[in-house]
Amino acid sequence: GAKISTAGARLTATRSDGYSDDRTVVKGTEGVSLGKITVKAMNDTIKITSIAIAPTSGNTVNPSNVYDMKLYVNDSQIGNTRDWTSSGATFSSLNLQIPKDGTKIIELKGSFDNSTDAGKKFQASFTFTAEDSNGKTVENINTPTTVIFDITDSGRLTVAKSADTPNSAILVANTTNNSVAKFKLSSSDDVTKVTEIYMSNLNLKGSDADPRISEVRLLKGTTVLDTD
Repeated sequence: GAKISTAGARLTATRSDGYSDDRTVVKGTEGVSLGKITVKAMNDTIKITSIAIAPTSGNTVNPSNVYDMKLYVNDSQIGNTRDWTSSGATFSSLNLQIPKDGTKIIELKGSFDNSTDAGKKFQASFTFTAEDSNGKTVENINTPTTVIFDITDSGRLTVAKSADTPNSAILVANTTNNSVAKFKLSSSDDVTKVTEIYMSNLNLKGSDADPRISEVRLLKGTTVLDTD
């Protein structure tokens, strides 16, 4: 007769977020994406029943500074929100079904309070508990880890002269809407809200300022942000 090969159910877990080590987290930030793990079921339908997230040996963040650990699949939360302790957080009583030869992406999110010390590191590992369609425990599931996150005090705003800023030129009298400068603002590590921009005419003020400049406009694209 025909030769038949049999194989037990397998579950692979691979980090798939594309993040790199030394990714920055600003303290006081909520709902930080800490990692995405792609799980794949092989040879059978698999049900994930528990996911234990634990700090690695490289983790130096005080557990009391981390809270609201959550798991998401397709932007929907699975399981309950968990506290973060010295041993991590365990999401139990899950019923996450992975069809045979199918995949799902699990995302971990967490929050860091304002007391988190800058310079500390965060990294965690994932341990999965799962069973096949017959209720048998799936063995030898690998344990991926997140990248190492660096905690910082605040985000950064970089201001640079834009490549298409106008060259030095003489402004013709009795003309309007002369473009005199363009700047590029780049935010890193966090969302930045600019609340005030101060500009001066080569530090000339009062009677030294050029009286022929009747109005200064600040624009973003074609939208006028402010006039002075």
